[in-house]
Order: sequence, then C-alpha cells, then structure tokens
Amino acid sequence: FVTVGCNQNSKETDTSGATYTPGTYVETVMSMRGNLTVEVVVDEKSITSVKVLEHVDTPVIADAAIDVIPNAIIEGQTLAVDTVTGATLTSFAILSAATQALTQAGGDISKLRAAQPKQPKTAGSDEEYDIVIVGAGGAGLGASIEILKDSQLKVLVLEKLAYTGGSTRVAGGAMWMANTPRNEEAGINFTPEELIEFMERRSEAEVNRPYVTRIGEITGPVASYLLEQEAPFNPERHSLGHSDSKLFTLSPVNPGAGYGGGILVDFLTDQATKLGAEIRLNSKATALLTEGNKVIGVSVEDKFNTYNVLAKKVILATGGFTRNEDMVREFAPEYTNNIPFTGAGSTGDGITMTRDLNVEIVGNDMMSLKGLNNNFGYYGKIGGLVNVPGIIVNKEGKRFASERLFYSEIGIHINRQTDKTVYGIVDGESTRIEDLEAAVEMGLVYKADTLEELADVAGISKEDFLTTMSEYEKVRKSGKDDPEFGVTNDRMAVITTSPYYAVPIRPLFIGSIPGLLVNEKSEVITKTGEAIENLYACGELVFGNVFNKYYPSSGTGVGVAIYTGSIAGESAKQSIINK
Repeated sequence: FVTVGCNQNSKETDTSGATYTPGTYVETVMSMRGNLTVEVVVDEKSITSVKVLEHVDTPVIADAAIDVIPNAIIEGQTLAVDTVTGATLTSFAILSAATQALTQAGGDISKLRAAQPKQPKTAGSDEEYDIVIVGAGGAGLGASIEILKDSQLKVLVLEKLAYTGGSTRVAGGAMWMANTPRNEEAGINFTPEELIEFMERRSEAEVNRPYVTRIGEITGPVASYLLEQEAPFNPERHSLGHSDSKLFTLSPVNPGAGYGGGILVDFLTDQATKLGAEIRLNSKATALLTEGNKVIGVSVEDKFNTYNVLAKKVILATGGFTRNEDMVREFAPEYTNNIPFTGAGSTGDGITMTRDLNVEIVGNDMMSLKGLNNNFGYYGKIGGLVNVPGIIVNKEGKRFASERLFYSEIGIHINRQTDKTVYGIVDGESTRIEDLEAAVEMGLVYKADTLEELADVAGISKEDFLTTMSEYEKVRKSGKDDPEFGVTNDRMAVITTSPYYAVPIRPLFIGSIPGLLVNEKSEVITKTGEAIENLYACGELVFGNVFNKYYPSSGTGVGVAIYTGSIAGESAKQSIINK
C-alpha cells in the first residue's frame, strides 16, 4: 500500500476577520509548461472552493500539487501553504493564481500570506523491517519487485517526494534488454561481453567489468518477468539503443500527454504494491544508522515526525545529483550551471549519506543532452524544437561540431561554447512552423525576415554567421559532402526561405554519472576495497560503474536503473534467506 503523511494535529486558522465579495473568480497564470487556470469561490467570510480547471504540466508530478495545494488553502483559509516537494513550480502557479483571484475578491493578501506557527516535529518510535529501500524511482521499485516476487520479506520503500518515479518518471522510458522472447522474435541479442565492449568503447575508459557482466546476465530474467506481467512496452516497435550496438530496445506505449517513463513508473509502482511493498511518500531518509562497521537502518523525517527504521539490509536508490550545484561543481565542474531535466529529488542524497563511510566515488562527466530551457527541456512540441534544426551555430556564428552526432555527444560540445548557448537555424519551409511561431510568441525562439536581422535579434556575431551560412550553402549546392564535419550532402539542411528562426539550445542534464563504487552484488565498496555490511546501492547512484563521459545509448538510464535495482534486491534478499 502507499501511505502519505498527514497532519493529525492541524488546526483550522481563525477566519473571523476575513471579508470577501462573494462570487467565483477565475485566474490564469504561467506554470511550468504553459498556462494553468484556477477557480476560487468565496462567500463573505471564507474561501469555499479552489479548483485547478486546466493545466499542461507533467501528469502525476503536477497532480501531486493539484491534490494538495487547493485543499490546504481551504483547510487553513490561508495562502501560507508549503509547496509540494517535487512539484514546486506547479505549486507556485496554483498559489499565484489563487492570490490573484482572492485579490479580485477583495481579500487581505498580507493576512492570507501570514505564516502560521509550525508544530515541532514529533519523535516517533523505532520501526523494524527486513529491507528498507531509500528512493522509489525505477531502481528502488525494481529492487522491491525483485525481492517480493518470490519472498514474504517485509519491505519498506521511502520516497521523499510526493510521488514515485524519480528521474525515471520524466524519462522517455525506453529500456534495452537481452535474452527475452522479444529478442528471439527480432533476432537481435547481445552477450555480457558485448555489453562490456560497447560501454567501454562509448566511455573511452574501462568500466566495472564484474558489475556490467552481472547486468548483462540479469537483463534476460528481469526483462522477461516484466514482459510476462504485461509491462507497457509497445509490442509493435523496437529499435537499437545506439546504431553502433546490439542493444535491443523497447519503448513504452504511446504516452499521450505524459512521458513514457511515467507510464512505466506507474506500472512498476502497481507491481511493487501488489507484491506487498509498503511505499511511504513525503518521507525522507536523512542518515544511515550504523553499528560498528555495519549499517543497521536509516533515520527518517516526514512532514510531522522523525523516527528510525531498523533493517537487516538497506538499499540506496536515491538517484543522482543533478539538482545539487555544489556536488556538480565537486564531481563534474565543467557542467556547472546546466539545465537539470531530471527528478526533483536528484540532490545527491546517497553520496551525502555515505560521506563518513570512506566510500569510493567512480565515474566522470555527466549525462548531457540539448534542451530549450528548464520548463520544456527537449520534450513536447516546444521543447522538441531543439531537434529540428539541420545547422547549429554558436554565438560567434560558427559551426562547432557535426549536427549528426549522437544526441548525447552533441551535448558535450554545446557545453563548451560561449555562455553554453548555441542556435539551431530553421527557415520558412520547416514542417514545424506552427510550433516555431508558438515558441516565438512565448519569447523562446527568435524570428526575422533575413539572416542579417536574425543575427541581430539573436545576438549572434553577424559577419561570421553570414560567412558560415554562405559557405554551407555552397557545399550543399555542389553536391559534395560536408568537408569539415562529415555530414553527407543528402543530410545537409536547406536554409534559403524567409522567415528565418533561431532556436536557442543549451546543455541539459538527464542524469549524473559519478557515484558509489559497488561490487557485482551491488554492495557498496570502501576505498580500502571492503564491502560495507548490509549496504547496497543501485540506479543512477552507481552509473559510474557502468559508463563514463556521456550517456551511451537510448534505454540505458531506465534499463540500468531497473537492472541494478534488481541486482541489489536479489543480493539483499539472498543474504537474509541464506543466514
């Protein structure tokens, strides 16, 4: 079952002094991904209803705020409401729209915003479980499923956000696999040795070979089990995670308005719950409990209580650190000030919680792609415009890399340009004119009738830009391949028709790579090479064992998260059963 913390000691605010002009007030504000509309109903003395009528924010993530904020406003008769962890922008938008509505109703906004005294958190009693999993993303959910599909162990999953999923929820949701019936049907497979070879070739460095071998071995049974349980992968389509690989990859069914990762996470959450996992939301593990050299549990803090959970085994599935700028500066300084397009909980908790255990950090660089901004990333009709341009220039007006590089490789090059900003150039013959115009209207994309004017409005060095465009067009018309970056002539873009658009493109994180060193059982290893007793790690927290430099292929983030979660879950389970 899923439990959400609630304040049993909450007390309704005294509203005797409130006065409103009775009626229904509707206000629209800009939220994370577009307009959000709120309806507020008041009588003379109180707020009687708050409803979100329309929004285009990410499903489930936005829902967490929509379920909580309006009720909190009504119950407390106040605007001094805490934002929902992991849905901050939607929370702010709801509060902003409600504030505008209550202003129209004649409410005293300063009083409505006055903070109420907070109740001190209560120290709760210790609890005991066989296994506690910290984090309910793809890795944590995968670990719980692996434990409970053939055991009756008592498993608690702690999630500090108001919803499950972590970065998996905002991912595309693709996952590569081997040795499943789907592989046999397609005639595409890979061995652990081929997986190691691919990861090392893409990483340009040696990886944790015993661990990657174990991932290659476990993908078959884990993926087959998920397919048997009718995991929501598209039965009609498959692809290769990278053209230079044998990584057979499936994607979730048509996600509609949401991300494919969200559909997969909902499936994993349902599976874990059906098998008996207890998932506690809004519950943050703040520290590991130790006894000598072994881990014996975690300290937990929810909205109203603090308590300890004692456990035979602890699995850290806390995700990465893309939203912790200090940690980015520490482990990947070249990538500071990039856009995090990851789970809101990616603040490096697993590294923070193990700082005093002499752990070894492995891996380098970050998983960096190209994106529009924090709100749209590279998804949807607006964010997806970063993938439309056939020619990309930097602020100096020059091309700097082949536009046909694998999408994670181009991210590294963008990261090294002036102000970490480049521009994709599109002309009036684009099939995405409607979306480009919408983005122009939103102030996200530049537009001009000539290339000279486009350089001016976008802030691109005009002389070099015009030279770049002229030389590019000469090569294209010649019928020859691009001599500088090796783009074949048939794939060179045609930029000749007014109006012209410049799409700003910036480096965007989909994950971090540096993380805890583990062995083939997913046990956390110290700098002296010893396994920390009872402590396991998985998911993004251990990506540095599997690949380096950049995101190696589609399907790797979700796949490695679930597979490493399964390794950690199986290892922890067997350690308990075999004692």
